[in-house]
Amino acid sequence: MQIFLSVWAIVGPLIGVALGSWLTTRNQRKHWIADNKKDEYRELLRVLNASTKTISNFHAQMGFRSGEEERKTEEAKDEALIAIETRLFIRDEILKIKLRERWLYAIRELETGGHSLAFVRCAREMFGEISTEAIRILD
Repeated sequence: MQIFLSVWAIVGPLIGVALGSWLTTRNQRKHWIADNKKDEYRELLRVLNASTKTISNFHAQMGFRSGEEERKTEEAKDEALIAIETRLFIRDEILKIKLRERWLYAIRELETGGHSLAFVRCAREMFGEISTEAIRILD
């Protein structure tokens, strides 16, 4: 018994330090992932919101549209798709709500004669679902 207590006096604190280190690392990793998810949600919403504004404004215009406006609209579409497709930490949530497919469908509907207000409503619905997923995941 005396030998066990002597060994435990040496090994016990080492086990405690190792366990504490493991728990701290695990907790820090959870916070790091949560922070990255928050950043990705924020960036995704920012890009989609800006793209929606550019695209809907372009399609709401009557009459002449400059080449510069058309170029900015195409860039906005590309930026939105890149933002959707390059999310690492929230990839599963994006796939779950079928964001890419819905975004492309909304763009296609707008470009084939749909109204820009319908596009904006559709985009806002997607924004709401993204926000709901962000809150659910980050709670």
